[in-house]
Parts: sequence; structure tokens; C-alpha cells
Amino acid sequence: TYSNNALEKSLGYDADEITGKSAFPIMHDDDANYWKKMLPECVTRKIGWKNKRVRWFDKSGDIHTFESSASPIFDKSGNIIGFQGLDRDITEQIKAEEALKESEEKYRILVENQTDLVVKVDLEGRFLFVSPSYCRMFGKKEDELIGNQFMPMVHEEDKEGTLKAMELLFKPPHTIYLEQRAMTKKGWRWLGWVDTAVLDADGNVIEIIGVGRDITDNKVAEKDKLNAQRIAAEQES
Repeated sequence: TYSNNALEKSLGYDADEITGKSAFPIMHDDDANYWKKMLPECVTRKIGWKNKRVRWFDKSGDIHTFESSASPIFDKSGNIIGFQGLDRDITEQIKAEEALKESEEKYRILVENQTDLVVKVDLEGRFLFVSPSYCRMFGKKEDELIGNQFMPMVHEEDKEGTLKAMELLFKPPHTIYLEQRAMTKKGWRWLGWVDTAVLDADGNVIEIIGVGRDITDNKVAEKDKLNAQRIAAEQES
């Protein structure tokens, strides 16, 4: 029965083109079927709706998603004679949500299928995220780790060095490399970590992301090499 000029800006229809006509032909079929059932129910219950999503076809045939809220209009006898409200075009918001969801899904698949360990901790060292590979290495479930600190699993001799190294994350370039021993389900293992600070809009560190891997074999090989060099030197002397 009425529409303002925002309709023409969003969908390309002049108010005169649609006034007095059914809205269903320019509505997505699934949404049209929903509203054909919804509107009589609203009339019977004498209610409106709030923040309902509706897809409309613009004049060129492209779909736009709107967020709709409306209240019933009553006559003097208390009967509903129509609805009035506001619809907001949220098409770009929907596209952004879909793009973010797709990005998050790709990231999740990547994390779940890689062998490197991936963790995210807060400034108190409490786990905010742990990858499946990290859970497997430590023989724990995700809910056993989330909210708990990582430091208790670090070798006592490596705790001080770990803390000192992590202090550097609060200065540019906000990334460090450190090595530490941790108690895994296979016993003490050497882990090499690349830690990176997550900054807020003001440049403050709010979280830390770590990507690590088991370097025990490398450490053992390095130790064996040094021992061999020492023995060779003693024999030569």
C-alpha cells in the first residue's frame, strides 16, 4: 500500500510499479511460501514480527536480502487491517558473513589436517585454542586443555627461559622462536615454537598464537654430533 523512495534505490522499483500489487512475485520462492503461512498467523494472533530475513528480486533479477520488522495496524474495532514497518538491506552483510564462514572453514580444515602444533593463549598463558595435533601429542581432549595454562607442562629448567622469550612478544616485530621441553604422552620431548602476538586496533597485545613441532630427534642428533666431536678431539690429543 506504500513504500518510500529507498525501495527504488535498493531494488530498482518505482513505488507506482508495486503499489496495490502482491509482494510475493518479487520475493524468493522459499520466503514467499514462508510468508504466505506466516501472515495469516500474525493476523490471527494480532502480532507483528522483528528482524526476519526476506530475500527480494531486484528489477534486474538479482537477489537482495533484507531484515524486516513490522507492527500490525488496527482499525477502530481492533481488527488488523495491515502492517507497517521497516526493512533494511543487509545484502553486503550477508556476503561478508558467507565469505568469513568460508575462510574459517578453510582455516579449520588446514589446522585439523596439519602435523604442526597450533595453539592460541591469552596473556595469562591459558589455552584459547588447541589444534587436534596438539591434543594428540599430549594425549588430552580439547576440553581438558581450554582454559588451563600451558606452563605446568613445560620442563622446570625451561620455564624461566620461556617466560623471558615471551616478554619479547610485546615489542616489535612481535614474534619469537623458542625451544622448550614439555611432558607429552611419550614423555619429555623438545618442542620448537614460533610465537606471534595478536594486536588490537591500538597496537596492544591481546593474544598469542604459537606454531610448534617436535624437534627431539634434531636435538638428539645435535647432541650425538657434539659428543662425537668431543671424543674425536680427545683421541687426537
